[in-house]
Amino acid sequence: MSKNTIIFCYSKSGNTKSFTDQVLSKYTNVEKVDTPSNITDVSQYDFVGFSSGIYYGEQANEITQQIEKLNLTGKKCFFLWTSGSSGEKYNNCPKEIIEKKGGIYLGGQGVKAKMTFWLFRCCCCCCGGTVTEKDIENGQNFMDNIFNQ
Repeated sequence: MSKNTIIFCYSKSGNTKSFTDQVLSKYTNVEKVDTPSNITDVSQYDFVGFSSGIYYGEQANEITQQIEKLNLTGKKCFFLWTSGSSGEKYNNCPKEIIEKKGGIYLGGQGVKAKMTFWLFRCCCCCCGGTVTEKDIENGQNFMDNIFNQ
């Protein structure tokens, strides 16, 4: 069972939205909001999440701008991501800004997904991947750990 949660999702190509929807499909009390959003008050939520593709090694600017609008003081925060390359290095992309806004950063979980930048798709056919059932299971295990904190 999940606690009262909101997650702000930015998905340029649909990869991140699909991954986020699949990971969160087994949980109740999770409100998913497309970003950019006018929501600025998250006081009623136990957890605040952010979901984004990785662009040039960082979360989408739309996610950064959304975080800037929020008072995250004392809020438990997490990050879901997709990228054409893999690496745990992306787990902490929004950590600094979340902590600057007073949030408690619990970590991130991501997946190597299909590359969407046209140049990489043309030149680097080996980049990216397809989200698998194991990726979804890993994401749900991550969320189980988040909700147990």
